[in-house]
Amino acid sequence: MSPSAEALAACASLLEPLRRGQDDTRTVRWVDARALHVTLKFLGDTDVGRIDTVVSATQAAVGSLRPFTVTLAEAGVFPSRSRPRVLWVGVADGAEELRRLAAAIDELLGREGWPREDRPFRAHVTVGRADGSPAAGAAASRLVAAATGWQTAFDASAVTIFRSELGSGPARYTELGRAQLGG
Repeated sequence: MSPSAEALAACASLLEPLRRGQDDTRTVRWVDARALHVTLKFLGDTDVGRIDTVVSATQAAVGSLRPFTVTLAEAGVFPSRSRPRVLWVGVADGAEELRRLAAAIDELLGREGWPREDRPFRAHVTVGRADGSPAAGAAASRLVAAATGWQTAFDASAVTIFRSELGSGPARYTELGRAQLGG
């Protein structure tokens, strides 16, 4: 689920000072602010011939759910601040609705043969990735401090199906389809 342009701009304003000027930020691979999103289901390698099935199942999963407001607030890391792997911005309002969306998508795609999630869903926006080194801990601490009291909101009205390309450099995302909440 992609935040609005205004929410993405607010995220960029939060993250930009953290991206530059600190030696330890080289240990963090920051996500381009224009590509920030809430991942509801990660499919992994998927044959291009199955994309229509993904889009159809996602449309069926979200068609009966109403649009809602998501408030992004605060920040944190997985698994720990001393050895972060994922730096994230949290979801304050709308987390339960996002959990229901993720569960509905997981259920319908599970019927189509994709593996079901075995970990509980935790709504967040990944803003950076690190290798778990202690050097990334300083950048993680600055993110958490900068996001204290910070928030922005957007209306969640559609789910976007992305292809992600990870590897060297920032992650790249290509839109493959979109499913509107409420049909």
